[in-house]
Amino acid sequence: RACVGAAAAAFPRRPRDRGGRAVAMDFAELEKKEGVRLSWNAWPSSRIEATRVVLPFGAVCTPCKPMPEMPVLPYAPVVCTECSAVLNPYCMVDYHQKRWQCCLCNTGNALPRNYHEINENNLPAELFPGYITVEYQMDNKNPRPPCFLLVLDTTMSAEELQDAKDSVGQLVALLPEECLVGLVTFGATVTVHELCESAMPRSYVLRGTDDVTQEQLKRLLQLELSPHEHATYDKIKGSAVAQSNAASRRFILPVSECEFALQTILDELEPDPFPREPGTRPFRATGVAIAVAQGLVAESHSAQGARVMVFTSGPCTMGPGTVVGRDMSENLRTHADFNKGSAKHFKAACKYYNSLGIRLATHAHTLDVFACSLDQ
Repeated sequence: RACVGAAAAAFPRRPRDRGGRAVAMDFAELEKKEGVRLSWNAWPSSRIEATRVVLPFGAVCTPCKPMPEMPVLPYAPVVCTECSAVLNPYCMVDYHQKRWQCCLCNTGNALPRNYHEINENNLPAELFPGYITVEYQMDNKNPRPPCFLLVLDTTMSAEELQDAKDSVGQLVALLPEECLVGLVTFGATVTVHELCESAMPRSYVLRGTDDVTQEQLKRLLQLELSPHEHATYDKIKGSAVAQSNAASRRFILPVSECEFALQTILDELEPDPFPREPGTRPFRATGVAIAVAQGLVAESHSAQGARVMVFTSGPCTMGPGTVVGRDMSENLRTHADFNKGSAKHFKAACKYYNSLGIRLATHAHTLDVFACSLDQ
């Protein structure tokens, strides 16, 4: 399914009466009906008014908001070739030329062939004035279960870590059995845990000081074939060695197959043992942990739904992506530091995390960060 909030595509002007005065609108009722909340409920009528707006325009959409009366269209949406916006009632349509203009980027697009019979009196459902928010229900010929890679910070007290482990265990227990899960833990080092059934479960420990690319991760986790295996590999039939070494059979498995192993690993987790001097922050390699998680899901679930979920107790203090030093006398940067350009780690951290964002977006993956820091 694909939910499209077309109301977020354009900010309508506030209705006015014949005298030009603004007419009151029930924005709460509109929000309840459409599932969209706007930062401003009136569009500036001139460029001068636009320059006087202090806060930027924005929209918060709730794609899964229950709407019993929401129209459901049993076909794929028509999208803009430039920005992928969806055809909606705010777009201009030329019924003679069979073209439509995107209301976001103003790109002209040709209507598909099955729309060539439309006119002012024969409109598709997505152009009905009242169909501002609709849901498209499309057939998925190859449905695949979603993937969740859990990345857990262990640089916290035993009590806090126990609470975190309980929360992660509860999260896994609530997932459907077909969902895929994996586990990465980090502190001064990054540990990738095998979840497959084995007499002796293995974990791979990586240094938290250096970035790790997908190709490097394949070698470190032994996900690639040896020269002899590669020479005898049959691309059509595959090989038992390649299948057994695949990340989807070792590190990321369905909940039904790995829930016991995952819960056992969580129960045995201890706070990061790396020594910490008084007056210093713990070694926390968050940047490398995210890079490892990204490479792992890219290797096993490229171009399909996957989420990297990071649970951390503080800022990154070592390796690429560092945002603050370990010495507690060094405070986290503030907005004033940004304005003065004196934020010590800002540029390097931005560059690194932007590169991670590009890696994730390339494979259609999402990063969630659940963070809490009480050491300031």
